[in-house]
Amino acid sequence: MSEDQVRRLRKSLGISPVFKQIDTLAAEWPSITYYLYATYGGQTHDVRARADVLVIGAGVFRIGVSVEFDWGVMEFARAAKEYVDTVTIVNYNPETVSTDWDVVDRLYFEELTLERLLDIYEFESTIKVVTFLGGQVANDLAEPLESRGVEVLGTSGSSVEVAESRDRFSQLLDELELKQPPWKEVNSVEEALDFAMEHGYPVMVRPSHVLSGTSMSLAWDEGSLMRAVRSALSTGRSVVVSKFLRGPETEIDGVADGESVVGVVIRHIGPAGIHSGDSTMILPVRGLPVSEMKEATLKLVRALQIRGPFNLQFVINGSGVYVLELNLRASRSMPFSSKASGVNLARAAAKVVFEGFLGVDEFYEPVMRHYAVKSPQFSWSQLRGAYPFLGVEMRSTGEVASMDRAYEAALLKSWLAVSPNRLPERGVVVGYEGFGEERGKMEAAADALASTLDVWWVSEVGEEEAMELLKEGRADMVIATGYAPQVDYAVRRLAADLNTPLVLNADLALELARAFNSVSLEEVEVKPMSSYARGYRSMGLLRRIPP
Repeated sequence: MSEDQVRRLRKSLGISPVFKQIDTLAAEWPSITYYLYATYGGQTHDVRARADVLVIGAGVFRIGVSVEFDWGVMEFARAAKEYVDTVTIVNYNPETVSTDWDVVDRLYFEELTLERLLDIYEFESTIKVVTFLGGQVANDLAEPLESRGVEVLGTSGSSVEVAESRDRFSQLLDELELKQPPWKEVNSVEEALDFAMEHGYPVMVRPSHVLSGTSMSLAWDEGSLMRAVRSALSTGRSVVVSKFLRGPETEIDGVADGESVVGVVIRHIGPAGIHSGDSTMILPVRGLPVSEMKEATLKLVRALQIRGPFNLQFVINGSGVYVLELNLRASRSMPFSSKASGVNLARAAAKVVFEGFLGVDEFYEPVMRHYAVKSPQFSWSQLRGAYPFLGVEMRSTGEVASMDRAYEAALLKSWLAVSPNRLPERGVVVGYEGFGEERGKMEAAADALASTLDVWWVSEVGEEEAMELLKEGRADMVIATGYAPQVDYAVRRLAADLNTPLVLNADLALELARAFNSVSLEEVEVKPMSSYARGYRSMGLLRRIPP
């Protein structure tokens, strides 16, 4: 039986949940905190239907889903209160419980499943549902809810389905004549191998409807491709294999009203192939074809009638801008791009869904007179035996952002704010150095560091000697790039266990080496965020227009 058939049978038998209130005062005093849960062990509801808007959260915290999504939920809820009387959240994350009571009217402390959301929807009867703030879990519910008659605010569920389906999105890019890496939808390992033989390695394997790079892989040879495709096909989703293009990765965090966009362009320090959650991010962007990215964004916004938040990712290969993927939801980086730019994108999303328009021409990007850098926080020391490296699956467990008038100072402040990073004082061990352009950047970083520090290459001194240098404290930083456990596993692992700073891509190693040589900590100013970005209200752009 299908899920819908089971639901109809349950209801025909008169089996429906009731919604009870959690007694937060242990019966010692009347509780007025509206924390609600569903149960089949009751006869009557503890509350009456009264919600206007129901916002779906992101579920429990885990790698790839953290407080960034809660930020979007809560900021949107605050803005929504300017338009409707009651705002309700459904989530089962305890962190939401600790932060929402003075913001929203009700919290359903419930599972994020189609069945339970339909129960809440039928009980509240008049609510409108927001699915674009709760990460992949909520986003995947947009089309199923909409197809069952639920009014979903923002971009339609059918458009969400197009963007999430790798093959359908690739077909749309072809129709719009937007550049993308060569691609093919595959249903077997043999089809993937044929594609790789035609286009060459490396290739990217991408299943649909995943968050944080789950089951996504970069395959460099036949063996790794076979393993990656089998894993991706096991998800039961459509799978696309595409040619991996080298070059810097960029993305746009934005909000659209179907015609125009308020957006922020972000540059990654690091090559394509590293998950955005693990990348060091910079804005504003310097020296890249931003106008071409904005033109591609507007084409997609109008084709899909995007009405709400989105995140669009690109790779710059040579002089070309290639689209990688589009998420029609709030991104993990939205709090960073909002705070750094001064435009609250969650509030902009509320303006779109309740007023219908943004009130800007084409593509509005706030002018920034400062730099903002976001650095990822890793927990390698807690992951015993793990090989520290960066890839398409997210591994970071947090992040820190800093701002400054000078780019190098913003980078240094951000990087130093992440544990266990600190300025090297004695020497640096260089692990796997990559090849081609990557190796050139590693050599340039090592040369820059050698002006004030001792530098040892694992390829020259060997793993054993490099480990002794770390143990003795003669080396107090390790830089490496790519994935090569057969070359420097012991060195990277020891650095993690000793809480020695680890820099794991060539681009960041070079940028940091330059910053070390050009910025003195005595000259770096520590200022409040408000001295750079003016309280998320750039030019009054997002003020509510009275009815």
